[in-house]
Amino acid sequence: MAVVSKVDESKVHSNFFKSILKNTVVEKVKKLAIPILVAIGLLSAEISIGVFFNISMPILTAVVLTTSAAAFVAFAVIFKIKRSKNAFSQTCKTYDLKEILANEINFSKKKRLCYEELTKDDPIDEKVVFTKAKIENKGKIKKESLLKNSKMKISSRDGTFKYDETTDEIEHWTANFADENLFGYAAHTNLLAQDELQVLEHPALYHLRVALSKDSEDLKSLKSDEIALIKGVKRKGVLKNIYGGDFEKKSEWQIKRNLTKIKDPHESNIFAIVAPKADPRKANKPYEKDDLEKLFYRSYLAFASIKQQAKGKKVAIHTGNWGAGAFGGSVKAAVLCQLAACKKANIDECIFYPIDKKQDFEEAKDLFETIERKYPNMKVDEFLTHIAKNAKRYDLLYGVSNNT
Repeated sequence: MAVVSKVDESKVHSNFFKSILKNTVVEKVKKLAIPILVAIGLLSAEISIGVFFNISMPILTAVVLTTSAAAFVAFAVIFKIKRSKNAFSQTCKTYDLKEILANEINFSKKKRLCYEELTKDDPIDEKVVFTKAKIENKGKIKKESLLKNSKMKISSRDGTFKYDETTDEIEHWTANFADENLFGYAAHTNLLAQDELQVLEHPALYHLRVALSKDSEDLKSLKSDEIALIKGVKRKGVLKNIYGGDFEKKSEWQIKRNLTKIKDPHESNIFAIVAPKADPRKANKPYEKDDLEKLFYRSYLAFASIKQQAKGKKVAIHTGNWGAGAFGGSVKAAVLCQLAACKKANIDECIFYPIDKKQDFEEAKDLFETIERKYPNMKVDEFLTHIAKNAKRYDLLYGVSNNT
């Protein structure tokens, strides 16, 4: 079983970017000390009063128990109210992935071939930090300003993700367009969409999947209001000219010929977000607010969590046509909502890889910048309401699954 070398838990408070991770024993004792000291004080006072007035023991006992229970209930209610004000919660764990053996991974024959090629003479030795974040208070975010933060650089690149190396000045984070079953189809199938290709090129992610499964069934899945961050996995190779259903069709020799091993791999940082699945009955109809909210809040949760972890460093987000392939979403809607989420999260640079949808990207970028100029004081919910009401005019229409 993978050894969890460190566990950090945090509640990200209302001022998300200024919050500090707190999970020490001292903090927990301090939280418990307040109700305990209050209860002790009340009990001491009641006992003293009881002795002074010569109150019978059964009555005094009942009063003491009732007061103690009331004190702890009051504290629990106050703690719950305070917690509900927090926008996000986070749980972080560090995994030593060299403790997971390759024979614990259920590979298809072709995926095993790629794994062995990339790890030959370069075994998995990463210690990765895995974070799950969850939205706790969407109502608070809705009322906050969307567009007042500093300028954000927006650009696009041709081709697939480049996985830029993080420096002392800037952290680079690349998207994983995840399934709810995190990395669940990467090893044992011959599927090769963005998710599976990313895992193939970062073989430590196969090990992470096993480590998460051993640790907790809950960790290897993502609910609709959750995202995952993976920090410190090496990209050991590049597979070119093979994607989607082609992987199943290609021979082992053809796959091996198109797989290039990276000599000195650097670490990648990856954020995993599950795209909402578009109802096929809505194809070519204007987007509804509920689905636009899912695009915005999930991506914002990822970007805000990344920015908080960066601790003052600049952040560049590398993303693309999220949910606009097999899930039948719109490239334009996905780009627009991710740009808004980046802006809200105070991201420094947003880099898109639109593949063959460059025009959709440019139109979404122009639309976002137009809205930003016209409505500079717009709040989050006002923005989502506005683009939903104008979805037809803005050409924000549901797409059709490409079955990749």
